[in-house]
Amino acid sequence: MLTLTHPSPNHSARRYAGKPVTPVAVCLHWTGGTYKSAVDWCTRDESDVSYAKIVGPNGEVSTLVAPDRSSWSVGKSQAPAPWKGSHGNAMTYNIALAGGPPTKPTTAQVDATVQCIKETFAHFGWPLRDVFRITGHHEWAMPRGRKVDPVGSGWLDLEEIRRRVRGT
Repeated sequence: MLTLTHPSPNHSARRYAGKPVTPVAVCLHWTGGTYKSAVDWCTRDESDVSYAKIVGPNGEVSTLVAPDRSSWSVGKSQAPAPWKGSHGNAMTYNIALAGGPPTKPTTAQVDATVQCIKETFAHFGWPLRDVFRITGHHEWAMPRGRKVDPVGSGWLDLEEIRRRVRGT
C-alpha cells in the first residue's frame, strides 16, 4: 500500500545534484526500537528521521513518506555498485523493520516486508528479477562499516528476501 497511514514531516524532494531523480533501489533497515516507538519518533519534527515504510512484528505496515519524496534514513552515503552517487536518501526507497538484534524479525514481519518490496518494484516499474535493487543500509552508509543494519549479527538474510521477491 502506498497510501500514507502515518505521515512524517521528515522528507524532501527526490533530488540529486540539483536534478529530480527516481529511486534505483530499496534500502532495508532495522529501527532499533519497537514498532510503535519507531512510528512515533519518525512522525515527530524533531527526530529528523523517517522511512517510507515501517514493518511491525505482526506484519503491520505504516507508510510515512510518499514514494515521490525522499525519506531521511540513509544519512551520509555512497551508492554501492552498480550505481554512482552520494545521496542515498534520494536514490532509495527506505523500508525499516521494527526491532533489531538480538531479537530476529518474525515470519509475519518478513512476509510483510517481501510484500512491501514487491509493491515497490511494481510502483517503480522494476521487474521482480532485478533483486540486485534490494540493498541494506550497510551497503550505502559512509564510511563503510558505520552501519550494519539490517544484516549485522545475522539479523536479516538479504539473500532470502531476494529469493522470495524473485519467486525462487
